[in-house]
Amino acid sequence: MMSQPNTFSFPNDSPGWQKIRKDMQDNVNQPPHYNRKDIEAITAIEASMSEIEFLGYLKGNVEKYLWRYGYKDKPIEDLRKAEWYLKKLISMCEEMGSENLKNNFNKIDE
Repeated sequence: MMSQPNTFSFPNDSPGWQKIRKDMQDNVNQPPHYNRKDIEAITAIEASMSEIEFLGYLKGNVEKYLWRYGYKDKPIEDLRKAEWYLKKLISMCEEMGSENLKNNFNKIDE
């Protein structure tokens, strides 16, 4: 006699399942409402911009979340979002290298 696997599941509409699903969502690193057909919005936005434009987009989001965190229901979440965008900005700048980054910004000023 084969034993059946031990499984446990909630019906999709049960309050228990809804709470588990909500707790599993990561609204900072991968907000589910920013995905469409397996493409994250940040990926599509980056693809639509030049490298320097995307750096400006990241900087703007850092400023946005820092500006408003004290007025929101979830201030820590907004601070974490600012941190996420800042880390992404730092990572991209490191990849570009100091000289390349400086040259790109100098072109803007010309």
